[in-house]
Amino acid sequence: MTKDAIGKGRAAIFEGLGQTPDTSHQSQVTSEEVNQPPATSHQLQIDESILVQALAEAKESPKITVFSPKVAAVLRYKQLTTIRYSFSTEARERLEQTVKDAYPDLWEAVEKALSKK
Repeated sequence: MTKDAIGKGRAAIFEGLGQTPDTSHQSQVTSEEVNQPPATSHQLQIDESILVQALAEAKESPKITVFSPKVAAVLRYKQLTTIRYSFSTEARERLEQTVKDAYPDLWEAVEKALSKK
C-alpha cells in the first residue's frame, strides 16, 4: 500500500497485493441489525475459574457505580413525583435485563452458580 492509497477506500488498500476483494456479494445492513446486541455474546467461552473469581468479588462487593447525569435526573424526577418509587430498584431491574439480553450464556452460568450456594 502506498501513502497515496490512504483515504481512498478498500480497493486502494488491497492494490498491489495480487487481488482486489470481491464486494459483489456484500449485503445491506438494516437498521434492525445495527440495534442488535453484539454477536459475540453467543460465542462466549466461559472460563470457570474466572467465573468463580467474579462471583466471589460480586458477593463481597455487589454495588456498582454508574456515572450518568441524564439517568440520574430522570430517576430522581420519578422519585420526586411518584409515591414509594425506588430508583435503585428500577435501575437494577433495567440493568439486569439489559445485561441478560446481551450475555445470555454468561447470565445463565451466573444464575446457576448463585442458585447452588
